[in-house]
Amino acid sequence: MANDLTKPSSHIIWLWTAISGLAIACFWGYDALRNRDECLSNKISASEMQIKIQLAEIKTTLTNVESTLLELKRDMRKSDRRD
Repeated sequence: MANDLTKPSSHIIWLWTAISGLAIACFWGYDALRNRDECLSNKISASEMQIKIQLAEIKTTLTNVESTLLELKRDMRKSDRRD
C-alpha cells in the first residue's frame, strides 16, 4: 500500500503539516490583533482630539460668558452710583 497511514514517515508528514498550519494560524491571529490594536489606537487618538476641540470650545464660551458678566457688573455699579 503506497498510502499507508501507519508508516512513521506518513506520521511525520502529517505532524509537520499540523505544526505548519498552527504556526500560520498563530501568525494570522497575531497580525489581526496587531491591526485591531492600531485601529483602536487611531480611534482613541481621534476621540482625544475631538475632546480637546470640545474643551477649547467650552473654554471660549466660558470666557465670553465671563466677559459678559463683568460688563453687566460694571453696568450695575454705574447704575447704582447714579442713584
